[in-house]
Amino acid sequence: MLLRSITVAALTSVVAAQSAQIHPRTVDDLLPRSTYAALRFGGLDACREATGQLPLVQLVKAFVDEVPAHMREEFFDGRMDMAVDHVRDLLKQQGLNPSDLRALLGQPMTWAIGRLSIEGMGPSVCLVIEEGNERQAINRCVRVGLNLLRRFAGDVSVEKIEIAGSPFYHATLSGAPIFAGSIAGNYCISNSRGYLKEIAAIAAGKQQGLTATANIVGLRQQLPAPPLAAYTINARSLMDMFEPHLPYEAADLSDALGLGRLDLIYGAWTANQRGGTDMLHVGIGGSEKGLAKSLVAAPAELDFAKACSKNTVVFGAGSFDVPAVIDAFHRLTKFLPKEAQRELYREMGQEMGREFRQAGTSPAEVNALLRSFGNQVGFAITLEKGAMPKPELLVRLSVKNAEPIAGLLRRIEGMSSHEAGLEWRSRKAGDLDVRFCNVQIENQLQISPCYALTADGLWLGSDVAGLVRALRRMDKPESNLTSAEDFQKLAKESAGASGVVHIRSFRGVQIGWRTVETMLYPMIDAQSEELGFDSDALPDSETLAEALGTTSLIYRVDDEGVTMKSEGPMTMGALLAVFGAAADEVLSRATGQVF
Repeated sequence: MLLRSITVAALTSVVAAQSAQIHPRTVDDLLPRSTYAALRFGGLDACREATGQLPLVQLVKAFVDEVPAHMREEFFDGRMDMAVDHVRDLLKQQGLNPSDLRALLGQPMTWAIGRLSIEGMGPSVCLVIEEGNERQAINRCVRVGLNLLRRFAGDVSVEKIEIAGSPFYHATLSGAPIFAGSIAGNYCISNSRGYLKEIAAIAAGKQQGLTATANIVGLRQQLPAPPLAAYTINARSLMDMFEPHLPYEAADLSDALGLGRLDLIYGAWTANQRGGTDMLHVGIGGSEKGLAKSLVAAPAELDFAKACSKNTVVFGAGSFDVPAVIDAFHRLTKFLPKEAQRELYREMGQEMGREFRQAGTSPAEVNALLRSFGNQVGFAITLEKGAMPKPELLVRLSVKNAEPIAGLLRRIEGMSSHEAGLEWRSRKAGDLDVRFCNVQIENQLQISPCYALTADGLWLGSDVAGLVRALRRMDKPESNLTSAEDFQKLAKESAGASGVVHIRSFRGVQIGWRTVETMLYPMIDAQSEELGFDSDALPDSETLAEALGTTSLIYRVDDEGVTMKSEGPMTMGALLAVFGAAADEVLSRATGQVF
C-alpha cells in the first residue's frame, strides 16, 4: 500500500509538473474576476529570444554580415549610438539607471482596470510585474517614480502600510492613493486597496481569478509560445453592468444581431522559429441565425483546391451565406415599430426599384438570384511560369439553382456587347462551355474575362486558358494544389474552420525570383563600389523561399464565438518581437552591454 501510494504521488507530481509547463502561471492568472480589461506585455527578454528565432531576421543578419564594416558602422552602429546617447541622457535627467529600467521592462507585466473604488476615486487600475530575480531593480525604479511625483506634483506623502499581510508603499497624490508592493513574487502598483486584496486572495488559492472562469487558458493552449503581448476585455462583466439600463427588448435584439451573450474578447501576439502568430477571439453566444454569425457560420469546403494549380500563391476558401444575411436583416426589422418598418421598406423599394429598372430587372428577380447562390466561395491567385510571370485570378461561387444565374449572365453578355462592343465566344473544357471575351487595357495588356456555369458552381477567371486548365485538372490530384505538402498541412489544421486564406510566399519566390535576378542583379553589380556590396550578398531563391514560407489565416465560428488565428513570418507577432528586441538593444547598450 505504501509503495502504491508513493507511486501514485509521484505520477501525480509528474502530471502536475507537465501541466504547469503547458499552462505556466503568469501575471494574468492573478487578475480578479471583476477585471474589465487587461493588457499584457511579455517583456523585452522574451522579444529578444523570439527575434533570434525568426527566419527573416536570420536572413537579414546574413545580409548585414556581407556588408563592409564601414557601411555597418555608418548605417547601423552610428545611428544606434545616437539613439543610445539620447536614451542615456534622458534617463540620467530623471535619475533612472538604464540597467534598472531594462531589468523592469525585461519582465512580463500586465496592466488591468477593474471595478470602481471609492478610495481610488474611480475604476481600479493596477500594474502587475513578475519580479523574477529583478525585485531590487523594480524597487529602485518605483522609488525614482515616487521622487518624480514629488518633483512635479509638489508635496506627496508616503508611508509604509500592510495590505493582505504584505508591506506596501502608500503615496497620496491630490487625494488619490497609490499603493506599491509585492504579492507572491509579483510587484503590484494600484490605486485600489480592494483590488490588491483580491489579487492576494487569488495568489493564496482562496479565490478564483479571471482566467479560471473565462476561456483564456484554452485560447493560450493554441499559441505556440507564451504571448509577447495580449489583451483581454471581460465583455460579460461590462454587459452585466449596463444591462439594467438597457431596453426590455435588448436581449431579443442582441440575439437577432448574433451578439447574445457577448462574453470574452481576447487577442494575443507571439513569435517563434516558425514566425509570428496572431490570435483574436470574440466570444459570441446567441443564435447562429443572428446577423454576426450567419454570414460565415458554415464550415469551409476546400474542394476548390482541386482546380488550383501548384503555382498558386494565394488560396482562399470560406462560407459566405448571402441568403442567411437577408433573412437575418428581415428579422432585425421586426424590432422596429410598424410604421418605421413600412417607411424603411418603402424607401428601399423606391431606391432599389429605380436601379433595378435601369438594369432591366425587378426586386423579386434580384431576390431569387441572390437565393440561387450557395454558402461557399473560393478564390486563388496563380503565377504561371514564364519570362515575366503572369498572375491569374480564379473564383468559384457555389450554386443552388443555376437557372436565374444563367439568365443574369446572358443579360450581362448582351449589355457588354451592346454598350462596350465586346465579342463573347466559347471554348470547351470537356463537355463544359467556357464563355470569354478579350479586353485590351491601355494598348499594353490583354486579359480575357471568362466564366463557366455548372449545376453547383459559378466559375470566374481573368484568363480563359487559365480557367480551362483549372476545370481540366479537377480530376488530376498529382497536378493540383491538393497534393502540395503545405496545403495538406493547412487542410489538417483548418478542419471544421469557417474560412482560410493561405499565402504561399515561397512559391512566388520560386517562380518569380529568376525575373528579379535578371533585372536587378546586373544593376547592383554595376554599382557595387558605391553600394559596398554586390549581388552575391543577396539571398538565393531557395534561401529566400525557405525564410518566407507560408502565411495562413484561419477563422472558426462555433458556440463560443469567432476565433481568428494567423501564422507566418510577416505577422504582427513577428513585428512586435523585432520592435521589442530593438528597444532592448538600445537599453542594453545604454547600460554598457552588447548582446
